Amino acid sequence: MSEEKAKEFIETLQSDAALKEKLEEFISRAGFSCNLTEIRKVAWDLMMAQYLKKLPASEHWD
Repeated sequence: MSEEKAKEFIETLQSDAALKEKLEEFISRAGFSCNLTEIRKVAWDLMMAQYLKKLPASEHWD
């Protein structure tokens, strides 16, 4: 999926309650007890952790 299509998907997901509900049902059926907001937060945290590791002298941070 291109970044443009990914952005389009996210925009649609934010405005389409039925699509959001279907996706959350899929997540639940797969055995996970989280929602899209929690997934977004984890994704953000993981992305930031990867970015911060690349900063100079970051190996000295706790």
